[in-house]
Amino acid sequence: MQPAHAALMAELEGPVNEQPVSGIGIIRGWAFSDGVGVRISQVTLRIDGKDVTTIPCCGERADVQGAFPQFPADNTRNSGFGITFNYGNLSAGAHTLEVAIQDSGGAQFNRAHTITVVKAGDFSYIDQVDLNGATAELQEGDVVMTGLRVRDKASQQEKRVNARLRWFQNTQALGLVDSSTSAAIARSTGSAEQRSERPAQTAKTSAATSIRYAALESPDHGDTGSGIAIIRGWVIAPLGKTIQRVQLFIDDAPSMTLPCCSPRSDVATAYPAEPNAANSGFGGTFNYGNLAQGNHDLTVEIEDSDGGLRKLTRGIVVRSVGDFSFSEQVDFGMATVRVSGGEL
Repeated sequence: MQPAHAALMAELEGPVNEQPVSGIGIIRGWAFSDGVGVRISQVTLRIDGKDVTTIPCCGERADVQGAFPQFPADNTRNSGFGITFNYGNLSAGAHTLEVAIQDSGGAQFNRAHTITVVKAGDFSYIDQVDLNGATAELQEGDVVMTGLRVRDKASQQEKRVNARLRWFQNTQALGLVDSSTSAAIARSTGSAEQRSERPAQTAKTSAATSIRYAALESPDHGDTGSGIAIIRGWVIAPLGKTIQRVQLFIDDAPSMTLPCCSPRSDVATAYPAEPNAANSGFGGTFNYGNLAQGNHDLTVEIEDSDGGLRKLTRGIVVRSVGDFSFSEQVDFGMATVRVSGGEL
């Protein structure tokens, strides 16, 4: 962690420079000013020199606060930024990913990393992966899979692909580093409703409040949580009101405040009659490794400027490699790998 400016310090933690990326990934890092009362005012994501979106900031980062005890604790603690991004919307190959950060005192910081986009089947968004009939082996520390069946959500086109996976410390998970198509398969049938892009509403919430429209998109109910992930969703502030707080609870205990409200053009399109829909996204990075393995309840509590509350709850199962909070290194040298029951 190195100082980036006399008044502004920041780091782009993921993706790292020259990292292969694929699917929906996390763009994350931290930023803070060393001046009392000076706040991060904006974090902008740029791809190949073009502004793409604003990244929500500033979530709680106890590790950053611990690493920089000499600076204002309120600044270092509330320093995390992060957003989910579908790399499938980019062309395969090399791109430049940049974050541009500015604080309320006018200081600026820019960090650019080169990334390589890998697209299984050359699809933008895969809604189904079938491992039945696939095989897996270890090659030079990577997991190499042959004969996966993947399906594109928009076209319902299916392809058989081969994929190479590698462990990444900054995501605490396996990631796609190479892919090739072995065969195209006849197009699947699917209803328009199945292919709809309309943001899904949450299934389990608190009693109805003035906050009518909200969804916790990730995690979903019953998901397995592991590694570093984004807890994300959206909430539309009622007319004439604002969203004051989005609070994460784990097993009914307060965990962290989630930054809100970032641009969500898809929500605005789905709810054209709601003027606050365009700026409705919330989310923050969370390390599931800090939780005990097993079942947990994850709740997001939302409060508007009139005190109206909305709660969104999911039941999740936490799994961690070696029961560690953060794995610094994973070595597959003595491991074996196979596909069984449709799982790796």
